[in-house]
Amino acid sequence: MSSENPCLKCTLELSCCASLSGLRVNQTEFDRCFADVADQFDVERDGPFYRLSVKNGGACPHLETQCTIYEDRPMECALFPHTIGAVFDNDTLLMTVHKRTDCPQKADLAMDDAEAVNRVEQFARETVGADAKIRVILDEGPARMEVLARRVLRKLKPN
Repeated sequence: MSSENPCLKCTLELSCCASLSGLRVNQTEFDRCFADVADQFDVERDGPFYRLSVKNGGACPHLETQCTIYEDRPMECALFPHTIGAVFDNDTLLMTVHKRTDCPQKADLAMDDAEAVNRVEQFARETVGADAKIRVILDEGPARMEVLARRVLRKLKPN
């Protein structure tokens, strides 16, 4: 654990970890961080990802007074207050990244948007392969409309 964890200054009592919902991890991260506590999660497959939500809206099992895996936490945790999403569009994985969170330290914690996009692309490539068709966009401003439209179209598409 690092004494450098800026989340320890949280005025929302680490609510992002205290009611963990929808955390997106890949197989490697799942095996490394959550396989031994998987029974505490509702686990949903979303393409090549796992989406993890603690049962009954509870806290991440790695949250004690602070994160016990902070130095080796999953990419989406390290990216926070940016968060990620994924939309599968034909043969392309469209990954999104945004920082619409309630984090009171967002201004101090958030990395540059371009760096966040680069990290999400690297995460996607590690997950689905270097040759996969991947597109990563910042889900803010005009690009937000594109993302919402793709999600609606995906839901309307017959299985």
